[in-house]
Amino acid sequence: MLKLMFVFSAVFFLLTGCESVPKPKPGEENFTEIFMFNLDSAGKKEIIEVKKLPHESLVMVRSMDNKPIGEFRAPGVFKKIEFVEMNMDGNKQIVLYYKTGDLNNLVIYKIKNNDLEKMFLVEGACTIDVDFDTYLSRIKFTKRSSDEVDCLHAGARESWIWDGERFLKEYPITS
Repeated sequence: MLKLMFVFSAVFFLLTGCESVPKPKPGEENFTEIFMFNLDSAGKKEIIEVKKLPHESLVMVRSMDNKPIGEFRAPGVFKKIEFVEMNMDGNKQIVLYYKTGDLNNLVIYKIKNNDLEKMFLVEGACTIDVDFDTYLSRIKFTKRSSDEVDCLHAGARESWIWDGERFLKEYPITS
């Protein structure tokens, strides 16, 4: 009975379309998670396998008939992964958050022509604030707490906005 409940819970979890995976519990250095989402316009879901290894994360994407589409690696510590729909077209993009040293990083991939394509990469940001819940997706950098220095590689007010094809740098209006 317990096995049946576990299987039912796992199937229910997959069918509900989980959108993100948080950082693993303390002590869980290695783990593997598998997701199924439509990442392209072919009408079939793809299999996304996320492997957290000791010093990097590996994301592998393959078709439902197990043909490899692509993979990418992210150095450092896994933070979380999200599957977002930036164009409201039914296709999701892969957003991976990871940490290298004291710096937060974010990378976004999509499937194009049956291959993985990097859409956006932010390395060395302080705090990354994202808003993928609206039609106008936005990525912003914010300052660290008041006792720390500003962001190292990006200004505290830098932000990018999604124009339907790519992220464009958004310039603040100054008076």
